Amino acid sequence: MAIACCVLVLGAALSGQAFEVQGPARQEGGVWPVTVGVPLMPGVLDSGDLVVSGPGGSRLESSTEVAARWRDGSVRWAWVHTAARLDARGRGRLSLRPLRSRRRRPRSVVQSGQGDRLTWGDDPRVSVAREVGGLMAIDEAVRVRLVIEDVDGRLDQLRDIDHRVAVLRDTLQRVDVAVEGSFEESGLRYRAWITSFGPRQPIQIRTFLFAAKDEVETGRVRLEILGSGADRWCVRRIPRPDRPESGPLPRAHSLDLVAEPRTWQPGQGEHQVLLIGRPGEAACRGDLSAWPPIALPPPGAFGRVFSGERGWKPISRSSSLEVSLSALRRELREARAWTDRGDWPVGERAWGNLEYDTAYGTLAHGIRARRATWVRWADWMLSHLDGIDVARVPPAGVPAGLPFRHGWDHRGPIELGHVWLDGLWAHHWITGDLWCRESAVAMGEGLLEALTSRPSDRNIVRGAGWTLISLAAAWRGTGESRYEAALRLELERVLGWQVPGRGCFDLPREQQAVRPERIEVTTWVQGGVLGEGLARAAWELDDRRARRALAELCEWIASDAWSKRSEAFHVFLAYPRDGSELRRGALLRRRVEAAFLAATLQRGLANGGPRSWSRIVDDARSELEALRPPFEQHSRSGRPISMLLRCAPVLGL
Repeated sequence: MAIACCVLVLGAALSGQAFEVQGPARQEGGVWPVTVGVPLMPGVLDSGDLVVSGPGGSRLESSTEVAARWRDGSVRWAWVHTAARLDARGRGRLSLRPLRSRRRRPRSVVQSGQGDRLTWGDDPRVSVAREVGGLMAIDEAVRVRLVIEDVDGRLDQLRDIDHRVAVLRDTLQRVDVAVEGSFEESGLRYRAWITSFGPRQPIQIRTFLFAAKDEVETGRVRLEILGSGADRWCVRRIPRPDRPESGPLPRAHSLDLVAEPRTWQPGQGEHQVLLIGRPGEAACRGDLSAWPPIALPPPGAFGRVFSGERGWKPISRSSSLEVSLSALRRELREARAWTDRGDWPVGERAWGNLEYDTAYGTLAHGIRARRATWVRWADWMLSHLDGIDVARVPPAGVPAGLPFRHGWDHRGPIELGHVWLDGLWAHHWITGDLWCRESAVAMGEGLLEALTSRPSDRNIVRGAGWTLISLAAAWRGTGESRYEAALRLELERVLGWQVPGRGCFDLPREQQAVRPERIEVTTWVQGGVLGEGLARAAWELDDRRARRALAELCEWIASDAWSKRSEAFHVFLAYPRDGSELRRGALLRRRVEAAFLAATLQRGLANGGPRSWSRIVDDARSELEALRPPFEQHSRSGRPISMLLRCAPVLGL
């Protein structure tokens, strides 16, 4: 999950139009590597490359990867790896156009020896190899060694049998290599992902060490870096990536990952991102914590391609939404960027999940507001999710790859109402980050297994809604038909729960103690989460029944859930099964949760719903435009912020 620091604004059309590159502040000019995530509508690009040109029309070296395709085979999302020359203000201009005939290119990775050493480009400096004693040679000048001691100070040794080096990406402008294995005595597993953007650019090394079996005791754990004495380094530790350590890299430097003896619980890990700058580079003379750059797609194109939403638009820094969010920035910096935020405020015992996919909402806002800071926060959140919250060694009967729910030690129960994939896939598509893809794929695999082995997890309302959304994300990201089949099966199951003539859903669920004599409905959960799930399934599957179910749900929102007299939504509704009068609960006073219902109505309007719904949407939009922090009662928790940022693009805020 690459560190975001640069905003790249693309023109919506691929017709050679210029787009702007905005570099990080207080950096010198120079050539900067850029991975551009390009969303494309169906039929725009069937095959071939995307050509990048600099100022004056000079063609730049670039490589194009296809990230995903539409059902008709055309490209849905592509990555273009190139380098942009920035001036002293950190600005540059590039243009993009399709090239119909695909270019032939030489392989950039050459494998030699025993298969442990890989060299890319024509420069033999840049290579990676595993050497004796846990030493990874990155190039001719840099060696990185992962050292584990037992409680008595004895060194653990690498296990040869399961060590591997693999090429994950192979382009002329960017190469990703993975080094994986385990240690003999402790059984700790290690993963190191090394990204090179070329021999004259910094190298990124993401390391992750975790207990892969039973409880493990170790002494000191450290990362030893042997450099040339002229390099610079920067490390971000999860879960406190907001406090990077950086400075000149001496010839020998040691970073403590664990400074004192520790007992590792199964699956518990240490995760950090290390950047090593080369002598003479602009980045090496500046702040490595603001590297590498990231490209943000145009909001309209992103919304249409990612989720079928048409209301996405750029927002200015003077917009009401930006003003209302401005007070959160200091809180984000001081509170680990919400990496611990769940349903409740953070106290001495933090809660360990990103409720309602906070990372996706943060990415969405960063795209619309052109704010690299928000993308950086999303990056930290997803690093925390992958390194801390994912169950790599889950309890018996629980699939691996799923995240833990609430728990002060990040080891709460696992259930499908807390599985979110949009943030992972969105970050992967925008940045080309393959670590993020691996996490998303593992979570998708766990979701499929859970749907077969643990059907009761779907018996809560939001569990059904988030399952539809996550399966749609997994199918969109992988293109594998088994996710499409699972999505259709789940949609069939959900449609069977819709109450005829009402539009709401009668879901069997254990967590809210549903009384057999009546149907109880929490309006904003059904109307918000399940409504988005139906909209996503209708978009991805082009399913008429899903659209019809969404329209009936919207009609229920606009009639039963909405109080015309008070011009507000009810929180709870109860339908006696004997046909007696509907019982309505208190009015919903939280504007953010009301926005969840309004967003579903807006989706219904986009699918041809009656204009009478637009007044309710306009009322909710006006309420949100006047919103200022603190956000309702739970303003310091992640959920209302996730809801606000998720609804804002749909409502056009």
